[in-house]
Amino acid sequence: MRITNNMMSNNVLYNIQKSLSRMDKYSNQLSTGKKYVLAEDDPINTVLGMHFRTKITESEQFIRNIDDGIQFLDTCDKALGHSVDLINQIRTSAIYGANDTLDQEDRDAIAREVDQLLNGLIDTANTDFKGDFIFSGAETRDAPFQEVLGSESGESGNVTALDYLDPDKEDRKNLNMNSITRVKYVGDSASLNRQIQQSLDLTVNDTGNNIFSADTHAITSGIMDISDSTVPLNDAANLNGLITSPVAPGNPTTFTIGIEGGYMAAITYNADNDSIQDIADKVNDKGVGVKASVEKEVIDNAPVYRLKFEAEDSGKKIVMFDDDKKSEKTTTTPVFINPDIDGFGAFGFPSTPTGEVIINGKQFVLSDYATVRQFMNDVANDEDVHIDKFEYDSINGTFSIKADKGHFIDIEEKGDINGFGNMGFFSGLGVNLGGAPGGEGSNILDSMHMLNKIESGVTVNSRNALLSTVPNIEEGRVVVNGAIIDIDPAVDTIDKLAKRINDKDVGVRASVEEEINSPGTFRLVLRSLHPGKMNIEDREGEIFSGLGMVSKYDNKYTGYPNEISDPESIGVFQVVMDIRDNLYRGENEILSNENLAKLDEVFDNILKYRSKIGARTVAAETSQSKLDDVRINTTNLLSDVEDVDIAEVIMKMQMAENVQTAALQTGATIIQKTLVDFIR
Repeated sequence: MRITNNMMSNNVLYNIQKSLSRMDKYSNQLSTGKKYVLAEDDPINTVLGMHFRTKITESEQFIRNIDDGIQFLDTCDKALGHSVDLINQIRTSAIYGANDTLDQEDRDAIAREVDQLLNGLIDTANTDFKGDFIFSGAETRDAPFQEVLGSESGESGNVTALDYLDPDKEDRKNLNMNSITRVKYVGDSASLNRQIQQSLDLTVNDTGNNIFSADTHAITSGIMDISDSTVPLNDAANLNGLITSPVAPGNPTTFTIGIEGGYMAAITYNADNDSIQDIADKVNDKGVGVKASVEKEVIDNAPVYRLKFEAEDSGKKIVMFDDDKKSEKTTTTPVFINPDIDGFGAFGFPSTPTGEVIINGKQFVLSDYATVRQFMNDVANDEDVHIDKFEYDSINGTFSIKADKGHFIDIEEKGDINGFGNMGFFSGLGVNLGGAPGGEGSNILDSMHMLNKIESGVTVNSRNALLSTVPNIEEGRVVVNGAIIDIDPAVDTIDKLAKRINDKDVGVRASVEEEINSPGTFRLVLRSLHPGKMNIEDREGEIFSGLGMVSKYDNKYTGYPNEISDPESIGVFQVVMDIRDNLYRGENEILSNENLAKLDEVFDNILKYRSKIGARTVAAETSQSKLDDVRINTTNLLSDVEDVDIAEVIMKMQMAENVQTAALQTGATIIQKTLVDFIR
């Protein structure tokens, strides 16, 4: 091979350039501390670095979430600890006040001290964390507990009038007129969560109505005018209008009962043969956490009875619905189709239906689905609908739909489905969608007023009648369980009002129902989807008041299930108020027995929730420690991928400089001089 001077010169120049490139690379590494600057410099390690950096960012966010959650839990724990201290002081005062050696002036002084402790207890229950009230559920901007004073309108019945003890002592009249006589919980039952891992949340709160109340949730029927508790249901007379209609005669009827979030049981009875005692026995046999009993009262020297359902565990809520809201439904009319291929035309409808189905408040437009399977999958996969399974039995040609544990199924079909009237997908297959409440054929729960609902006192002649046709209605806005809805009576109908309420998803089911005894007239009905309060009000204008659902004067209404105790009387506060008032009354025996027993009960309830907070804190700290390890290990891996070894790079830089110097010296001898070199 022939070697020329030109080839040697080119090789020298090429190697000098490579040496300069290496020196530039090492210089950049020393100045940045990184192995590469551009992704193209090292694509594989670039991808690894992005993955590690994402993992570190994620871990740091989770750690911040846990820090915030631990601080929140710590605030809760301190608040409950202070509550425990206050209850211990109240207990000491109650024991001391029950001493027979004290005179009434001493007891009055102790009662005033207990009243101050009550105020402190309420303040503690209204503790906030960074401006958010910790026991309000999701309503964190509002204090969860509101005080009602004896001097306020409607509270005269709760004021302790003691002038009967000594009529000559004017100062003993209405001693707690300016004190707290009721405490209302205005928060909700929502959980507050902090995400601490992928697909794992930490619940940081418990709601005030659970913590500060040891009351057991109970629902009771209206009074039944029967000779004894074994009389069949349809022999019960209507007393004081409490039973609105007879229970469905002849055929067996079913209602569903259980504990919220627990298992539900179907109770089947025959109103012609079964009594309320029979129903109580059937509920108790199911073992779903609900204790059923029959309570006897005497009114006007005659026995009357109530059917009572009581949660076995304090803090648990009962869920119960008539047979139009079961936890599982199965069609009875067989239809043999292939749901993966066939559309709604397989049911005798045109291929593009025009109606809609509402399942547990969620609307599904049938024209959106090319196949029945698509519809079934949408229903089953929608978390807001709470459906566990939606299946088709190809052997029997029937559909079955099952709710999540602790939930029910409420199905409604709307619109004229392709000329079939009210016979739609479910009703056409034999699923009982339920009807308007009351009247002939109503079920036991509605007959006994065990459902929580608010009905409009005013009816309209059409679902599509404008609200402006109702006398005394004025344009404005309404509030349903905290959700604000603007209403214009000139363009809105009663049906639109119901739809807007349902769209808010606030635990209230609104419907427009035709009067059974007056066809062609319709009434707005609101039902709570869970046991508990249902608040509606006119914020501006007169919408609900015009419909006869709220008072025109205070514009508010709160509907509750028919419970034994006042739902607004929160356990621990009511017990403390009873202790204060019995000290004023000098009721030593009640103080020593009943009041102290109840105080111990609410005390134990608070300790139970405090222990839950402690367990969550430990779990959070454990997760935090693991995340710290993940962050440190991932940071080390990222450093291995991206960071340079400074000593090693300095050594390589020195070698590159030596090579560069040698290359230049070699080039000086190889590259021949030209005439340009002699030009001066």
